[in-house]
This record gives sequence, C-alpha cells and structure tokens, in this order.
Amino acid sequence: MRRSAFALALAVSANQGVSAVTYRVALDERTPLRAMVSVDLPTRRSGDLLLGTGPRAAASLSGSVDCDGKPLLVRSPGRWIVPAACRTVRWTLVLRDQDSEGMDAADPSGAWSAKGRWWLLTDHLAFLAPTGGWGEAEVDMRARLRDGRVVTRRLPFPHRGQMPFYGIVAAAAPRLYRSRGFTLRVNGAIPAEAGDAQQLFFAETWSRWRRDFLPRDAVAPAALDVLWIPPPPRAEPNFMASAGMRAVLMQNIPGPDKAASDAKLRAAVILGVHEGFHTLIGSMPATWPVWVNESWASYFAWRAAEPGLDPAALKMAKELIDAPAAPSFLTIEAQVEHGDGSNYEAFYGKGARFWAAIDALLVTRNNPSGRLAALIQDTHGLRGLDWTSPAAIAAYFDARSGGRAGAVVRCYLVEVGCG
Repeated sequence: MRRSAFALALAVSANQGVSAVTYRVALDERTPLRAMVSVDLPTRRSGDLLLGTGPRAAASLSGSVDCDGKPLLVRSPGRWIVPAACRTVRWTLVLRDQDSEGMDAADPSGAWSAKGRWWLLTDHLAFLAPTGGWGEAEVDMRARLRDGRVVTRRLPFPHRGQMPFYGIVAAAAPRLYRSRGFTLRVNGAIPAEAGDAQQLFFAETWSRWRRDFLPRDAVAPAALDVLWIPPPPRAEPNFMASAGMRAVLMQNIPGPDKAASDAKLRAAVILGVHEGFHTLIGSMPATWPVWVNESWASYFAWRAAEPGLDPAALKMAKELIDAPAAPSFLTIEAQVEHGDGSNYEAFYGKGARFWAAIDALLVTRNNPSGRLAALIQDTHGLRGLDWTSPAAIAAYFDARSGGRAGAVVRCYLVEVGCG
C-alpha cells in the first residue's frame, strides 16, 4: 500500500500553532487488520513535538512510529519525541478480527468483519496527538476494496470530554431510513427480529428528539450511523449497545429459547434508542453528572418505546424500569466516581421513574416529547443548575411545578430506599 496517498493534513494558525487536524486512515481489504495512519506536521514549528497516546490505545500500535522512515525516539511508554525537522509521522494500527475474536459492542476498540465487509475505528485506537489533544480534528477514512473501488468517510473527531469517536466504513451501502430531514444509515446484518419497523422507529424517534430537545443553535447531526455487530464466539445471551459522536453500535446475542430471545430483543429497543439520546444530547455544549445523562436517556427511551411494545416485550422492559434500588442518586454517583459500579443500573430504572414523576408535575411549556423535554430545550440543558446540590435542584423544579417537585427531588437524590 502506498501510504503517501493517505497523508494527514494539519491546519496551522500563525498565532496559536496547530488549530485543526484531519486524520486520514488508509484501509485495504487485502490487508484488513492493518490501518495505516500518517500526519504532516506544521512547517512553522520551532522545536521538538511530543506525541502520545493513552495506555490502552498504545496496545493497538504495530511496530514503531517513524518520521520519513526513521523510528522516533521514545520518551516514555506511549510518548514519542518528534524532531523539529520532521514533517511526516507514520504509524500502523492493529484491528481485531470480529468474526474470529469478537468484540463487545458496549466497549469497542477497532475491528474488521470479513462476513460483513466493514471496519470500525474508535478513539480507543492510537490516534497520536500532542498533550491535551488537537484543537479540532476530523478523521478521513479511505478503504480500498478487493474490486478496486475506494470507499471514503469523513467524520469529526471529538474533543476531550465529548462523545467517543466511532467511525464505520463498509463495502456495502448502508440501508437508509429517513424521517423529516433526518437519515439513519444502518450497517451490518440486522437481526430478523429487529427489522425495518424497528430501524424506522429509531429514525423517527431520533428525528423527533432533534426537534424537541436541542436548542436552535445546537449543531445537531442530520444523520447517524448504526452498526449491528455480530456476537462474539461463545458469548452469553445479552443485548449490548453504546453511543459515539455520530454512531450507535448494537449487538444482539440470542439465547437457546427463541421466543424469549426475540421478546428480549424487542424490549431492548429501549436500550438502542437510549444510546441515540446520548449521541443527540451530546450536540449541546453542556455537561451533566452521569446519573443525569443515564436517567434522562432511559426515561425518554422508555417514554418513546412503551406504547409500541407487545405484551411479552413490555413485561421484560418493565422489569428493568421497575427494578428496586435503595441508594440515592448522589450516593450512587459518588460510588461510580470511586470505581464502584455495582448500583449503576439504578440510573436506568430508578432514573426513569424519577424523571417521569418530575415531568408529571411540571407546569412549564409542553412539546411532543413532554414538558421536561421542552424545559431542556428552552434552558440549553438546564444550564447553570448546580447538580451537586439537592437543595438547588429541589428549588429549581419547585419553581416550575407550583412547589410540588421539591419533595420528589429530595426523595430520589438524598433519601435511602425512596423511589
């Protein structure tokens, strides 16, 4: 492969140095488990540049990082010194073989599937960058197929703290589902039990949420990718999903009881649409605690999916929503911050119940997704609210519910065994 054809370009500001970077990644179906990456460095650099990657991402590197064919000096594990005279840095990434090794869709890295003829790249791969990352970035992916065709995708690379990067390149054209100016591009083999009706439900729901949640000045994606990832070998029955900046990954692992597995997949539509909420709300320049992010996604996913679930799927979905959880949200949030995720699922069920109670008490403007959705839109995600203070949260919702919501806030956020 001629790596020079896929060089990376940097946009340089005269006053601030590197302000933007376009990662270009070369893929080839003849050697599908290798991704060739390179970056052209700014000519106005006055000194050496330190490029690095995180501990987990470093494992995806193959061989050395080089400049003009010469290996760079290693300053420390995962850190390379780029001399001032260097103009082009190149490296190679190793991808997983999804068909033989498998990968959890809830914790993806980078993979190739020969059966599906698709690649998945994520920011868990070694996208080398200076300390603090690039100011702005894009990923330009180019895949040369066996028949000589070249498939390209260009996507934004997230800043620190944003949604993760998931980039999908596939030989086959995606299946398209459209709804009111929004397009869902579905890649991979869709399970038979999650056919066109379910994919169209995703498209219609996410299209409505774009209109109902996001302020007018939010840069909302007009299209999202979905990749259905085949289950790993010998995996336990489950449904896995996760959200990136412009894509949602889904994975159904059926069990031996087909009827039960099919019902579980229909119920799991809540988890799938939940992940799309994360992607869309990530378009808003705001941050929230984990419990808020997860409980909002679960509440609105449940609200959207519940009317269309058949009795068997509804029963399974309600088991998640109605699951008891004794600790308060702030207690669980503190546990999660210290690495204890044993009560994390309370954000899904108990969280959905909390926001359903709040939504029912609000006296603010309504929209098709509810009063809470309209409030999120009108306030740019409840901007300015101190999420660490139960008193402040109670006062905020009391002011918008005729004084009725404060007790609900204190119940769920502070008290043990409440809600």
